[in-house]
Amino acid sequence: MTCILQIGSFTERLNRGLAAEHEVLRLWETDADSLLEQHAERIEVVATSGRFGCTATLIERLPNLRAIVSFGVGYDGIDVVAAKARDIPVSNTPDVLTDATADLAITLLLMVARRTGEGERHLRGGHWTGWRPTSLAIASVSWISPPAPRVPASRISISSGCRI
Repeated sequence: MTCILQIGSFTERLNRGLAAEHEVLRLWETDADSLLEQHAERIEVVATSGRFGCTATLIERLPNLRAIVSFGVGYDGIDVVAAKARDIPVSNTPDVLTDATADLAITLLLMVARRTGEGERHLRGGHWTGWRPTSLAIASVSWISPPAPRVPASRISISSGCRI
């Protein structure tokens, strides 16, 4: 069974999944120095995220580390140079949020055009006098991004009449 050092808590589902398949040492639940003194030789994988990271100091303390697995798109908090110096692969989940990011961008565009934030505030404040939306059909939007998010954005732009 692979011994995994988990730097911080993920979703409950992911935490349970890791624990069901591997021996997981939960760094955030204990004294880090004590845990590492006791188990550093056994740890083969670090499970982390961009939020928790993995420092060069930690990498140096794990002599049998074989991989650093980041649950998320970014790996800014992981000392990739230190990992590379020991030929330790670092993985992440690129493009996992591409569609969600495009959806959120379109949501924000629609909210501005349809004035939903303003309407919600008026409604909650008891000042509702009627709906006065504008339309994206008269808008032209410049979309600067990698190609992938353009697909859902272009589908929505066709339905609203907006030029992207």
